[in-house]
Amino acid sequence: MACITIYMLGTGNAIHPYRANSSILLRTSEDLLLVDAGCGAINNIARHGIAPAVIDVVLVTHGHPDHYAGLLHLAFLKTFSNHRSLKIYTTKHASRLIERLLSSLHKPEKLDIEINIVEPGETYRINNLIATVLEARHSVEAVSLEIKYSSVRILVSGDTSPTQIYKSRARGADVAIHEATLPSGMEDIGREIGHTTVRQAIDQVREARHKILYHISPESEREAATLGEVLVPSDNYTLEVCKH
Repeated sequence: MACITIYMLGTGNAIHPYRANSSILLRTSEDLLLVDAGCGAINNIARHGIAPAVIDVVLVTHGHPDHYAGLLHLAFLKTFSNHRSLKIYTTKHASRLIERLLSSLHKPEKLDIEINIVEPGETYRINNLIATVLEARHSVEAVSLEIKYSSVRILVSGDTSPTQIYKSRARGADVAIHEATLPSGMEDIGREIGHTTVRQAIDQVREARHKILYHISPESEREAATLGEVLVPSDNYTLEVCKH
């Protein structure tokens, strides 16, 4: 039996007043993988009884601070622990920003930091997890992700307007997590700035087993709550998925 637990650590967009920024932790019996590290995410890891410093692999979908600023907090905690390695997978654009951020750390030489550049179409083995990088459409270079653990398959959109590759991979997926920054009716703006409306996001995840919206604004949150078609979790929501 393969089981993976999904911790929704941050489910709000950059300016949601009541939600932390985007961050998702995936946990198996042997692995911990952080997908994005927004502000507030590291504290939420600790609320689950997990010492943040033990996390040594992070996938960052793109170079906007609400998806990577928490890396500085994570790295800072590592300097006080025996877990000194930190491996980051991200886009070329984001890698430069993350390097500058982590260079501001007090005594960065204490850590073994490795930053790897990813491209759509590439696949990476991260311990017992397989991460495939998918195309995303955002205002900066960005990626979506498909993560497999044994027979369990999880999709994470990051920030993007709708893509055919995500929708096709979401068919039959165990969990499809998609951003829903904008209320419906703002599709034209979404195309311009690289974001998805609530109804577009529902269409993207419709054929997955578990359907989750995140990176929500107060406006999109209100709409999604009235529709009731997919899950709009609170921060610190957890979901365990098991398959033979």
